[in-house]
Parts: sequence; C-alpha cells; structure tokens
Amino acid sequence: MELCRVTCIDYYGKKTLDRVVRPTGRILDYNTRFSGISDINDPIVTETGEKGNCISFEEAHRLLSKLVSKDTIMVGHGLENDLIAMRLIHDKIIDTSILYPDFNPKYKTALKTLAQKYLKRTIQTGEHDSMEDALAALDVVKCHLK
Repeated sequence: MELCRVTCIDYYGKKTLDRVVRPTGRILDYNTRFSGISDINDPIVTETGEKGNCISFEEAHRLLSKLVSKDTIMVGHGLENDLIAMRLIHDKIIDTSILYPDFNPKYKTALKTLAQKYLKRTIQTGEHDSMEDALAALDVVKCHLK
C-alpha cells in the first residue's frame, strides 16, 4: 500500500493540505472507488485553491511536517492505515473507529455509518473523497465531545 493522496484540515474544517502523491512503484490498478484517484496526472485543487500536479512522497512529508508537530492531535477514521502509508508514528490521535467501536471487536464501524447516525449526513456515495472523510471524522468527534 502506497500513499496516493494526503489531505489535512484544521479544527474548523479548512483545507490545509490536499495533494496527490506520486507512488514510487508502478501503478497496476488505480482502484478509483477506494483511492479517489483515476489518473495520477490529473491536477486537483490544492489547499491554496490552485490546480496542482502530484508531488513526491518526500515533498508530501515535508509539507505535512510544517503542519503537524508532536503536540498536534490527529483526527481520522482507521488512522493506523494512514499512518502506515505515510510512514509516520504519532501518539496524539483520535480515531473515530476506536471512539465508536463495533459490537464485534474484529470489525470497525464504517465512517459512513457514523456520519449517518450521528451527523445525519450521507457520505461516500461515489468515488472515495479524502476531504469528505476528513470533514466527517472531525464532525463525528465534535459531536462526541458535545
């Protein structure tokens, strides 16, 4: 599994980083339904509002390190997968899949289910959208804190 896209938002839901990351290996299948990427060369609207092309893994790390310190609290769903893909170790996390565990400990409650149940919001109706997931995870945590 390689990092294909890195997306970060702040506490208020503002996009602070959103870039497609060029994989080091050969792409055999974009797996668009789950990656949200159909062509690595398609520019996306970045955090600056401009269209940008893919960046290297090293550049993604550099940009991320400007945003995340040891004191930053990372919020997400199934964060272990993201941390592995980013080759990061971070100990201040709030993972919605742990915050709302499934009845069966072998499984995790889907973010889609949490968003519908707690936010009354329908998400993930098309291709994967990391921005949509980031916003939903943050909002689920905020709902939990109320």
